[in-house]
Amino acid sequence: AVVSTQSTGLPSSRKRSPLHRILGLCFVLCASFLFSGTATAAKYLQTISPGQFVIVRGTMGMLFLLSASCYSGTSLLSFPKKPLVALRCISHGFGYTLKIWCVKNMNIGDAISIYFTSVIFAGIYSRIFLKEKYTLVNAASVVFGFAGVFLIAKPSFVFKTSTDGYDPLYCLVALSAACCTAIGYTSQRAIGPGVGASVTPFYTNLWVVVGGVSANFVAGDDYVVPGCYDERIILFACSVAACVALVLLNIGLSIEKSASATIMRNMDIVLAFVVQVFLFKEQADWLCILGAGLIVTSAVSVTMENAFCPQFFCQL
Repeated sequence: AVVSTQSTGLPSSRKRSPLHRILGLCFVLCASFLFSGTATAAKYLQTISPGQFVIVRGTMGMLFLLSASCYSGTSLLSFPKKPLVALRCISHGFGYTLKIWCVKNMNIGDAISIYFTSVIFAGIYSRIFLKEKYTLVNAASVVFGFAGVFLIAKPSFVFKTSTDGYDPLYCLVALSAACCTAIGYTSQRAIGPGVGASVTPFYTNLWVVVGGVSANFVAGDDYVVPGCYDERIILFACSVAACVALVLLNIGLSIEKSASATIMRNMDIVLAFVVQVFLFKEQADWLCILGAGLIVTSAVSVTMENAFCPQFFCQL
């Protein structure tokens, strides 16, 4: 069934104030930075498996959100649009699990490049199912943003930057993660702001746990207790950051079009690039700088269009 924007209870783009549109993108931007930190930290957790990482992250997220729901009086059992909430939670849960698995088992540039095709899939899904309009700025921003990700990540299958060997079928896993993530974004947009802020993240974390258990079972990985105190701290920090990021992302997607919100999600790779250059003193080449510039340009273009003159751009 086609879900229209009107049926979600969302205000139309022309009725929303410019500040409201920018606020939604700011929520997505903050979530992107937090997700970037958790994904980067997961790469350095050598003791535990990808499945166990997402199990711990999801379980702790559920505990945090359960406490918040009890404090605010939000019901986790009685809420509207349950089929859409279920679709959002299941797709995001498995998408996140597959993403972490790819980051830990593939060349990180390959995993990121393929995963960020979610921006393209989200635009297609929102156009088909939500009937959201793409503007020329949206379309150009998707192209420039993905090109920027490509130049920063430098996938080995194009740039030959790594000799890491892995099964080419792993690329299908990364593509599946992108598709699941895009479905989750589109579903959250269809849900809108009518569901409590802690409801969807709670059940999303539940399915993150289910995805982690499934990944551990399929891979045959053991459950271990991190022996290093630093790894325990990193694991706890990642759980908190991912929980907060998920809440912010849901709020942003509820008040912003899927196409614009997913374009802003590209900014997390820019943060990772900045951290590598300034904290870890890695050398930046002109391709990385160009890629970061393209991503920032696409994000700024979408923000300016949404805030000031959305009605003056041709819609596709």
